[in-house]
Amino acid sequence: MPRKNQESKTSNLQSKSKNKADLNKTKSKTASKGLYSYHLSDILYIFSKGKERDFFVEQLSILLLSGMDLLASLMSIRDEMKSTYMKNALSIVVEGVENGASLWQSLERANILNPHFISLVKIGEKSGKLIDNLKVISLQYQKDKMFQSKVLSAVIYPAIVLGLTFVVATVSVVFILPRISLTFGRMNLDLNILTKTLMAVGDFVSAHGIIAIPSFLILTVLMIYFIFFFSKTKFIGQWILMILPGIKRMILEVELSRFGYVVGTLLDSGVPIVDVLSFLSSVSSYEAYKKFYRYLKERVENGNSFKKAFSSYKHVDRLLPLSFQNLIITAEQGGNLSLSLKKVGEIYEEKLDVTTKNMSVILEPILLIIVWLGVVLVALAVIMPIYTMIGNVDTLSGSNTNSSTVETRNEEETPILQDAPDSEQTTNDGSTQADSESTEQLTDTKRLTILETSTGYLNVRSSPMGEVIGEVYPGEIYEYTEEQSGWYKIVVSDELSGWVSSEYVSLL
Repeated sequence: MPRKNQESKTSNLQSKSKNKADLNKTKSKTASKGLYSYHLSDILYIFSKGKERDFFVEQLSILLLSGMDLLASLMSIRDEMKSTYMKNALSIVVEGVENGASLWQSLERANILNPHFISLVKIGEKSGKLIDNLKVISLQYQKDKMFQSKVLSAVIYPAIVLGLTFVVATVSVVFILPRISLTFGRMNLDLNILTKTLMAVGDFVSAHGIIAIPSFLILTVLMIYFIFFFSKTKFIGQWILMILPGIKRMILEVELSRFGYVVGTLLDSGVPIVDVLSFLSSVSSYEAYKKFYRYLKERVENGNSFKKAFSSYKHVDRLLPLSFQNLIITAEQGGNLSLSLKKVGEIYEEKLDVTTKNMSVILEPILLIIVWLGVVLVALAVIMPIYTMIGNVDTLSGSNTNSSTVETRNEEETPILQDAPDSEQTTNDGSTQADSESTEQLTDTKRLTILETSTGYLNVRSSPMGEVIGEVYPGEIYEYTEEQSGWYKIVVSDELSGWVSSEYVSLL
């Protein structure tokens, strides 16, 4: 008899080993032919992965509830799948179940569901609540997508506005600033600090833009990735989000809604509270809440109530409002925790909907102000030097106009003053000299005008190169009676006549 049992045990081990080898072989074969062989259906699967996964979970729970056995349900769902990737993945699950493996093990090998959902399938298989847990998984996927869509709807408008602002700023920096910098650099203007900064940016981009701009973009993308997405450092980004007023409220409502729904639904399905808290910590998106849920699990596992766990956790009020804590404590003591939490989850889901709508309304004017300030700063940096240049041009133009007016006026007034002594000389009988002369005599008269000199006057000499006997002034007009070796004899008055140099006179 022992020998027979030993042979039976050995046969079972060999059978399991063979089944495992066959499963691995099938998985390897499927992977080489299907999972890594991409067709159009595989590309479509990338964009519809969530829908096909939800369809699989939902259909599996419906078919099992209708009385169909597990293997037939999996094969039926596999035949309905459109993508090659999903068909091959379900083939791995079917092969695993046919060879005696549990559903959660087969799903784990096929990598269809996330690990925390696979753990829920495992709990359902052990407790006989597989159908209920599959419903929970399907609804949880829908809730997660709903939470993501609400958060996305709140940030998509700011993202579009900031993205377009960045594109416009980049185009301005690459194409406009270097030209402005070059133009202002040629002018001797007293520039303000804003314009100098703008010119410095333009000069830098003009000299190093090919390297600087791509480097800036790469560093920005890497910084965002390491702050918000990299598993070891994303707690930094989560901490930043948790201190922003509007974002903090939205994250709080998402987590409270998830807490109420997950804990309430799973407790109602008969899942132990320790497993519920373990699952809750795995589906949470934020490290602060993950840490808190793990702490709750440890305390409850050690026999403590929620009230004691809340009171012993530092800064618990930042994660769960006091009203939410009191509700959980009261519901735990009254024995209706699951029902109360599901109701609270629905309430906070409605609050989340209102918050996301308000976020869009609040962010819109803030973003407009930010964009407006950027435009105003650039406009002031460009326009102020232009106004300064126009002012300088107007000043110079006015100065030149005034100078020309004064010179023209002097030119018009000077001949009148100069002609007066000559043209208005009177005779003893009261008539002018012009009136006493005949037209024939005026035609024969030879006249000259005195030019500018360095001294402001011109000496009249008794003879060429002789002694000085008088002075005449620039602009005055005189008759000359004689010319000799570059000297002219002029009639200064009835009593005085003398010689002046031809260098400082002009004949009329």
